[in-house]
Amino acid sequence: MRYICDDLIEHPNPFGMGLDEAIQKRFEAIKEVFTHHYNNNRIYQKYCNNHGITPDDIKSHEDLLYIPLLPSDFFKELSLSGKEEDIKKIASVPESAIVTYFTTSGTTGEPTKYPFDRDSIRRTSISNVQINRHIGEIGEGDYMIMLTPPPEETQTGLVRGMYMSTKPILNKDDQISFGVREGKIDTEYIVSELNSTNYRPRHLFGPPFAYKKIAEDLIEEGKELRLDKESKAFTSGGWKRVKGEVKREELDEIISKSLGIYKENIRDGLGLTDIFSWLLECSDHRKHVPPWTYVSIRNPNNLEEELEVGKEGLFAFLTPIITSYPSFVITGDIGVMTTGYEEECECGRIGPTVEHRRRAKGMAARGCALVLEEVIALMRK
Repeated sequence: MRYICDDLIEHPNPFGMGLDEAIQKRFEAIKEVFTHHYNNNRIYQKYCNNHGITPDDIKSHEDLLYIPLLPSDFFKELSLSGKEEDIKKIASVPESAIVTYFTTSGTTGEPTKYPFDRDSIRRTSISNVQINRHIGEIGEGDYMIMLTPPPEETQTGLVRGMYMSTKPILNKDDQISFGVREGKIDTEYIVSELNSTNYRPRHLFGPPFAYKKIAEDLIEEGKELRLDKESKAFTSGGWKRVKGEVKREELDEIISKSLGIYKENIRDGLGLTDIFSWLLECSDHRKHVPPWTYVSIRNPNNLEEELEVGKEGLFAFLTPIITSYPSFVITGDIGVMTTGYEEECECGRIGPTVEHRRRAKGMAARGCALVLEEVIALMRK
């Protein structure tokens, strides 16, 4: 089935879309998919009714604020139960339509699982392709080495998602390589691949600790790479592995010196695991939200209150591109909107940008926990 969001994600220049068009299309797309989840997901419908909200109440873009949000820990709790039937209960499509369960890694050691149908897989792939193409500026003649295992060796959503959103751009088999071999980062192989490919420019993608390992290996061997002027180093996730050892600015310096990549081309991405998207930095190091996603910063003490640009609060994300489960999420992360919906980034793009600050603690975390208790109780009835 084709939805309004399909027109949005297939837009030829989504980050250059007119402000009025983006606002109207985003509203229409999210309301349409909210209606889908409300009508096809018994648990989510009960949850919405508990909050006195139905699709008829969402009449304008400003009303998107009132769409009931699921706490991100909800999906983790379902996965920890070990009961696949619990995960199926939150699906908004028939069981026969679910083709896979994508996973994300967590601090518990147990993967969090999400049910996906073919249309949701297709849309998340197109969405991330557009982000990589228009914000990451990856071109069809480029080369990418991912500092990860190949996707067939892992179910991790971050790896599979990046591969799926890069392969449509770099569609020749030798345009993408993988730097983790036999479970280890293979610096010698990575350097060999970067030096031997004829594709230009050459990019890398991986967690910060992988870059740190490569840089340390090169320093130990007294070597430095000189990549291309347009080469980029994309980072996402893994900051916990290097926290306390290296700051972002220091890692940028290490990457720039060891790989010869300009600092404006070292682009961090904020992985939104619950909606299988990522917000990628532009050359001015601002993380851009795609026009089909609604982001807001919520007051931890009142999740129905949005905070203004520059104020810290809980991240909330709503996306219409996933129809297999309600992808309207309040996270356990504190962040800030750095550019508003009607403001322009230094890079020239109009629309929201965000910055992740830290995990929520204390009362902020308690607010999410109370919502989690409510949803879990509805499932058990």
